[in-house]
Amino acid sequence: MPGISLTKSFLIYGIGNMLYALIVLLLIPVYLEKLNVADYGKFSILYVTGNLFSIIFSFSISNGILRYFSEFDAVSLRRSAVSTMTVFFLLTFLVVFVFFNLLPDSLNIPNFSSQADRNNVFVVLLWGFTRVLFGMILGALRALEKPVKYVSLTVADVIILCVVNLYIMFFTSFGVENILVGYLISSTLSIVIGFGFLSKFLTLDFNKGALKYLLMYGLPLSVANVVSYLIAYGNRYFLVFFSNTEDVAIFDVAQKITGILSIVLVNAFMISFTPYYLRMYNTVSIDEFKRQINAKISTFVSMFFLLAMLLVFVDAYLLNYLSKKEYLEAALYTPFLIIANSLSVLFMLLAMTTNINKKTSIEMLVTIATLITGLIGSYILIQKIGLLGAALCQILMSLTSFVLINIYNKKYFPLDYKFPETLGILLFFIMFSVADRLIFQYNLNLFIAVLSYAAMLGLYVYIYRRNFDFIWNFVSTKYLKSRA
Repeated sequence: MPGISLTKSFLIYGIGNMLYALIVLLLIPVYLEKLNVADYGKFSILYVTGNLFSIIFSFSISNGILRYFSEFDAVSLRRSAVSTMTVFFLLTFLVVFVFFNLLPDSLNIPNFSSQADRNNVFVVLLWGFTRVLFGMILGALRALEKPVKYVSLTVADVIILCVVNLYIMFFTSFGVENILVGYLISSTLSIVIGFGFLSKFLTLDFNKGALKYLLMYGLPLSVANVVSYLIAYGNRYFLVFFSNTEDVAIFDVAQKITGILSIVLVNAFMISFTPYYLRMYNTVSIDEFKRQINAKISTFVSMFFLLAMLLVFVDAYLLNYLSKKEYLEAALYTPFLIIANSLSVLFMLLAMTTNINKKTSIEMLVTIATLITGLIGSYILIQKIGLLGAALCQILMSLTSFVLINIYNKKYFPLDYKFPETLGILLFFIMFSVADRLIFQYNLNLFIAVLSYAAMLGLYVYIYRRNFDFIWNFVSTKYLKSRA
């Protein structure tokens, strides 16, 4: 079966996977307006918990599917694998369902101790399992190289989610329970459509050999995914225990704002950088490789913080349009989370050296050390200083992984990525964030404020203009082509 190109793969599968997250992000302003702050905090922690369930119980089998289908092209074996996974997930859910029903009627958890909260946890458990089945279906369609069906299913998933949410908004009492039930209903409808696409692969067959193969290649990645997710979102559980759901809501909004950088820049850069990195390593001298990689990372850092400053500029003004002014506090923590995000992305870029040296276990050890640092830091800092402690802990975790991978690289694969310049960019961003807070706090005239922001951004671009040459080169090339 002929394969598809990297570019087409990115457009079909990469963007397809981003659609759901993008729609959920676009729905957030509606939830912020319709729900009170405490209820939005509950929704946030329940949504995170549902995603955590789906990551844990998926066992990253979709990764194993790609490998299994690439090795075994017989229809009978593939049918057996899909059926085995479906039966395995349903049996797993049955075991978890029985265990859940053995729990007391009310959960002994601060801010989540009522019968309604227990019911909501059960709904997100169900929703998590529907996302597991949906991910399995998408993995099978991708392994079978069925791009039309893959795109059709992801688009249908998004449309159903939007329709169900619109129904909830206009025809029901808008609350956390109904929103979660809406997610469950939309996801269930999506997997019904998905199983329709895989109808010829559905049997009652159970192949122990296929299950062992899929788990063998999926479980290691599953552990890494769970740890990574806890690093990103685990501090919300500490906020629930040591603070309240209002703080969870405010912190969630700050993280959602910061997440825009990932959607706009980081995800696309990571997808395109990885093959470039490997190609350069295999085709040029080691000195030229380091020079090129250092330059690309430096350019990325410059662009990242330029967009980050634009985000810091607009976040408070956009939050000010919400009827609940409590969310304005989220703008205080956005710069902290942006710094944490930048260090985390740098870690991912620098950790590619472990793949070259075939030492991926090093990356796993660094990630586990980061999680342990986060757990200890969250326990101490959130109890002491609340939301600020949660934001500082994100920086602490990212800094831990960043420092540890640099220690490894310095010994085995040195990459300096223009560190003094990177440090200068970080300091410029911190000064910009302080100035932004002062401008907003003292409510400066809009014209003066915009002029101040423009001056700071212009100065930044001028100081680091060499890192933005690619923009000028791209524009000038397009202009010359149009003139020709």
